[in-house]
Amino acid sequence: MSKTTGTRSFARVRAEEAQKLGHDLTEVEMFYLTHKKKDGSMVDSTSAKIVENIQTIAAQRAEEQPSEPVDENHIFLEVMGKERHGRVRGYGFGPTHSSVSSKLPSQLQMASTIETLRQENKELKEKLSTVEQIQPETLSLLKSFMEEVYWFCKVIL
Repeated sequence: MSKTTGTRSFARVRAEEAQKLGHDLTEVEMFYLTHKKKDGSMVDSTSAKIVENIQTIAAQRAEEQPSEPVDENHIFLEVMGKERHGRVRGYGFGPTHSSVSSKLPSQLQMASTIETLRQENKELKEKLSTVEQIQPETLSLLKSFMEEVYWFCKVIL
C-alpha cells in the first residue's frame, strides 16, 4: 500500500495538518490524507478498497441507527484489522496505542460533548434573555430609589 507523503514522516504530516486545522487528525482523516493523490483519487487499489469499505459500513450503520453518530475510527479499525504490537497506524514510530487513544476523543464522545455544549448554550441564551427583560425594570426602580434617598437627605439636612 503506497502513501503520498514522500519523505515526510507521518508524525510531521500529522503535526502540519493539526496546525492548519486546529485539531489533531483522527486515524481515518490521516489515512485519507496520506493515501489520496492531489487529484482526489486514491494512490492504489488497496487504499481505494479500504476507503470503499469504510464508507459502505458507515452508510450501513447510519441506516441501521440514524439517531446515533457513526464512529469512523471504530470502523477503520474493523476494516484494517488489529495493529501490530507497539505501532499505531498514521502516527509513525514511537507512539503506542494507549498513549494515542487517550488523546483523541471518538466521534461519539465529540457528538455527546457538542450536544451538551449546545444545551448549555441554549440555557445561557434563555437566562440572558430573562436578564435583558428584567434589567430596564431594575434600573428604573434603582433610579426612583436613589431619587427618594436624594430628596430624603435634602429634607433632613
